[in-house]
Amino acid sequence: MKGLLIAAVSVFFVSVIFRLLHWPGASLMTMIATCLVFIFAIINSIVKKKVFNINILGGWVLFFWGMYIFFKYLYWYAGPSFAGFNSMFLIVFILTVIYIAVTISNQYKRLSKVVVTTSIIGITFSFIPSYSICYFFDLNEVINKEYNQTNYYSWDKYSWFLYIRGEKNRALESNQKAINALNKSVEIDYINDFDHSTYLVILNSHRQGIIDGTWTESYIRY
Repeated sequence: MKGLLIAAVSVFFVSVIFRLLHWPGASLMTMIATCLVFIFAIINSIVKKKVFNINILGGWVLFFWGMYIFFKYLYWYAGPSFAGFNSMFLIVFILTVIYIAVTISNQYKRLSKVVVTTSIIGITFSFIPSYSICYFFDLNEVINKEYNQTNYYSWDKYSWFLYIRGEKNRALESNQKAINALNKSVEIDYINDFDHSTYLVILNSHRQGIIDGTWTESYIRY
């Protein structure tokens, strides 16, 4: 039981390192970590002996926060928004409130520090804009300064997240960096001339979309 949670946390942190270094497999490892928490929640619902003071409801709160962080981490759609929050966040937040209320109402039970800590991380993570997450993981100057010179797809992604947050000027600057990185990529034979021409058309259309406010097809997928 403990091993499942320790393995999940370990795999997740390794995936973060892989993502920061742009190594393949980061998304897969994040999915594996989430699956391990899911397995833990199932077993925790069956066995009588609990670990880390996590009751049945707490195990599922842990899993759903992990799922929410997973979706936010990979920029996946998490349902329609209400009052500025997506539906997945609202569901897991309400579930967390119920967990706290039910647990503290029983004088013989205590809140799990693991569940509470994960909930705090999830709530905090929800207030971090996607463009900040994108910049930290995909364009971090401390780690990726040299790689950023050819990282046109991440600059385009960053431009998209800035655009949808209304940061028009910063989105245009990021778009120009994407174009510069694309041109650098063809100079060093990182991509061929055909791909360069194709992506250049796309990036220019994104630039025009930022100016006109008509960019709707999201960013370049890599």
